[in-house]
Amino acid sequence: MPAGIQFPATYAGMVPCADCVGIKYELTLEVNKTFTEKMVYAGKSDEVLHQSGKWFMLNDSVLALQKDQEGMRYFMAEGGNLIMLDRQAKRITGNTAGLYVLRPGHLGGLKAPESLISSKESGLADFQASGNEPFWNLEIDFARGIWFREMGQMEVKGNTAAMQKDEHPGTIRYESETASGILDVSLTSTSCTDNMSGAAYPVTVEVSFDGKTYIGCGDYNNDRARTNGSWQLQSMEGWDGDATGLQRGKPMLLIDIATGGISGHTSCNSFSGSCTITDEIITFAENMAMTKMACPGTLEQLMVQQLQGDYTYVMRDRQLELLRDGLVVMTFVRYQ
Repeated sequence: MPAGIQFPATYAGMVPCADCVGIKYELTLEVNKTFTEKMVYAGKSDEVLHQSGKWFMLNDSVLALQKDQEGMRYFMAEGGNLIMLDRQAKRITGNTAGLYVLRPGHLGGLKAPESLISSKESGLADFQASGNEPFWNLEIDFARGIWFREMGQMEVKGNTAAMQKDEHPGTIRYESETASGILDVSLTSTSCTDNMSGAAYPVTVEVSFDGKTYIGCGDYNNDRARTNGSWQLQSMEGWDGDATGLQRGKPMLLIDIATGGISGHTSCNSFSGSCTITDEIITFAENMAMTKMACPGTLEQLMVQQLQGDYTYVMRDRQLELLRDGLVVMTFVRYQ
């Protein structure tokens, strides 16, 4: 038996596809050495393709599927995940190597309904994370909720309806009451290294549930979801970056993609409002609510004017650019 797998075990993920958005792939391994495989060719069809058969160990570390049709066949168990291998049972290398990881979970919790803030195109959760000792898996779909699984335990489902403001602006918290207790999830925008695989991720994740705390690493699966969280203004059309008179540091913007809400401050007054985010466009609603302190300079007035209407947006690593007519109007960096 491959090390680290407790049977029955189900793994899922999105793997690259030559002529579609990606292949949503789910593999269930039974203790009697049978398997069930499900595949959806995202962007081409919603049809779920099924296949079953026998699995066996090719050698001490590689698991193989005995099947009549071509397709995924060889896997390596590593760090609580399954690594998909190539047709020669070799590890896939290059820039896409990290896309061939299957994590514990089911496709059932990964596909979102039609929604401007869901992951309908990717077919995966908006955010995924995992950890070791014990092995666990977290998925967040901002339109549907949070799924948390510890290997060998029942799945827990929470919600994202109320983003909690943490003491540290670079941390996002979701606290929800489930049928089994309070699920508390914190996402912090600091780099994280998986302590088994050595892979690097941009988000450190902490989950508290049933008296236990789980620490691991995660990442967003699409740019729309990646806008979620705290951003600090770096540049803006009409503002020369002068920090004179900034009362609270550079202006901040918090995007809550689950509710479509925004909040933050102009370095003087606090504001709140709403936005709609699609794959390419972010639209800020007019008439934000604001506190009414007297503020020096023109920065606040300019920022309030700019945070209205439609923008195309571009994600560049930890940077968010808002553009109109192809020109960058505002640039934010991820707050850490």
